[in-house]
Amino acid sequence: MRPTKPSPVPDATMSAHIAEQLHRLLGSPPLSAREVRGGYTPACRWVVTLEDGRRVFAKQAVDESIVPRLRRERETYAHLRGDWLPQVHAFEDGACPLLVLEDLSACHWPPPWSPSQVDAVRATLGAVAAHPVPPGLRRAVETDIVDGGWPEVARDPKPFLS
Repeated sequence: MRPTKPSPVPDATMSAHIAEQLHRLLGSPPLSAREVRGGYTPACRWVVTLEDGRRVFAKQAVDESIVPRLRRERETYAHLRGDWLPQVHAFEDGACPLLVLEDLSACHWPPPWSPSQVDAVRATLGAVAAHPVPPGLRRAVETDIVDGGWPEVARDPKPFLS
C-alpha cells in the first residue's frame, strides 16, 4: 500500500482532521474550501474543490443539537428518490457526523422567478408529496425544530426572502 501524503488544510475554518476525512471518504484531497455562512443551522459548512476537479458541499455537526438532525437528513436522503435531490457523496457518523453532498452553489437561485421555474417547483413539490413519509419522521410541531430557524424568519423575514 502506497503511503498517502496528508491533506492540506484548504481553509482556516476547516481542521486538518476534516480535510483528511474528506480525502479518505472521497478518494481525492481537498485543494480549497470556502466556508458557507448564513442559514439557520449551527453546522459548519464548506464548498470544497477536490484535487480531481470535483466540487462538493460538506456539512459537519458542531454541537449536540445538530447531530441527530444531520443523521436524520442522511436517513431522509437514503429513503427518498428523485432527480430533485442532491447526490449524497459520503456520510460518516460519529460524535460530529460529516455529510458530503453534491455542490449546488453554481445553480440558479431565484428570485426572480420565471413561470417555468414556478411550474418546476410545483412539479417537484408534487413529487415530494407523493413520496411515503420516511420511517420515524415526526411532525415538526412534535420536535424542537419549530424553536429553530422559522421563528427567526418570522421575526425578520428580509434576510430569508433576499
